[in-house]
Amino acid sequence: MALYELQKIDSKIDEINKVKGELPLEVQDLEDEMAGMKTRIEHINAEIEELNTLTKQRKRNALQMQLNLAVEAERFEEAAKLRDELRALEK
Repeated sequence: MALYELQKIDSKIDEINKVKGELPLEVQDLEDEMAGMKTRIEHINAEIEELNTLTKQRKRNALQMQLNLAVEAERFEEAAKLRDELRALEK
């Protein structure tokens, strides 16, 4: 019976050593995965910034067109309001 218990303990020790040996590889895999996710986040943030810039530019263009139409139609109060919006966008 003692030999059987000793073999069980020895098997457990082997199992623990095996897990300990695999642990650095698992840690490295997780670190690599984190680095990949950080890169993805950076790319997504850059894309968001680009889209925000495009949105702002298009809004500015739309306001400029509305301003031109208001001036042509001699709607000066509307034109002044649109100029203020354009100035606010520039800040």
